Amino acid sequence: FINQTNLDKILDKPSIVDAFFTFAQAEQQREAEELINSENLNAEAAKRYITASLKREYASEK
Repeated sequence: FINQTNLDKILDKPSIVDAFFTFAQAEQQREAEELINSENLNAEAAKRYITASLKREYASEK
């Protein structure tokens, strides 16, 4: 985030938090897509599993 964001353009702390949250969501989406593609997973099922696991704050290998 720090290396990819011009922090001088962010004027206040709440804006930094918002920018980081947006960045983190985009990275999470990118990494999920990369995993799905590299492992040749069923995209819809994998996205449901990832979403459910993140909501519960855990993932299992089952």
